[in-house]
Amino acid sequence: MSQTMKVSIVIPVYGVERRVERCIRSVLGQTHELMEVIVVNDCTPDGSMRVIEKVMEDYPARKPQVRLIDMPRNSGSAAARKCGMELATGDYVIHVDGDDYVDADFISKMASCACKTQSDVVMCDIVKHDANGTTHVMRNKTCASAHEYMASVIDGSLHGSLCNKLIKRSLYAEHTIFPTEGMNMFDDKSVVFRVLYYAQKVTPIADALYHYDCTQESSQTKGDKRLELEACKKLLNLMDDFFESHTIDASAQQALLRYKAIVQGLYLLYGAEGDMQGLKTPIPKIPLRLLVHNERMPATYAWAVILHQLGLPTRWFSHSYRWLRKKIK
Repeated sequence: MSQTMKVSIVIPVYGVERRVERCIRSVLGQTHELMEVIVVNDCTPDGSMRVIEKVMEDYPARKPQVRLIDMPRNSGSAAARKCGMELATGDYVIHVDGDDYVDADFISKMASCACKTQSDVVMCDIVKHDANGTTHVMRNKTCASAHEYMASVIDGSLHGSLCNKLIKRSLYAEHTIFPTEGMNMFDDKSVVFRVLYYAQKVTPIADALYHYDCTQESSQTKGDKRLELEACKKLLNLMDDFFESHTIDASAQQALLRYKAIVQGLYLLYGAEGDMQGLKTPIPKIPLRLLVHNERMPATYAWAVILHQLGLPTRWFSHSYRWLRKKIK
């Protein structure tokens, strides 16, 4: 039954020449037969597309299933994902990043689960490959409802990636859910929390089938904290806009508060004056229990927020923290 399910795989490509061969081979080597692979070239300046075209020659039976799409200009990962999603014709859609790779039964196992359980969303575990050579499995949690999964994505206790989630395409189409162009950090999370709001059934499978490659990550490529803060602000504004017209229960409201606490801690430690301008809704006072019992919030963030809410100066704390980190390094 699952082999009659058509799955669209969206792969945005930019600057991945050194690792894209592994990615494309893992996708074209899937045991699931009925697929379409939508490769979106975001005007990559390297030879990524040449590598992909060469690899396709080794999979003649798959070539008719592959669509190579050129963006008119470099627009970022969110726009590239959106382009692929709009072109998708499968029953379900999943994403694979060009520098990652997947197991051969990545699609077949999740498609089989979707058919058997009639789920709107099926998600697998993720194997993270770190720069220091270690690997660890990022396990999904089991929740009682789709809204509980949504709350877990919002507060960060569940990974918000699109790449480990097989999602029914009708959810995107019926509710006009796409990445926000220009929002190239947390673009996955901005989509996933809305998908889970509308999903009726979500099923995790206990298989680590997606390989998240962070082996090239350095202290520089991990990103600037102020850029991260700017992306967090965009995501918070999107969430506040969405939940203005969509009702959520108390647990989801608390999850949103926990995420806002993380953003505030990020600002207090790394931000500059004026960095929080542009927020649609000011961050309210966070209850102490949500600061203490927040598994995704670094302790330093929590202390910064607590000091701030007590009316105590936090700048000396942030300066001391950053000075100490440099000394430890």
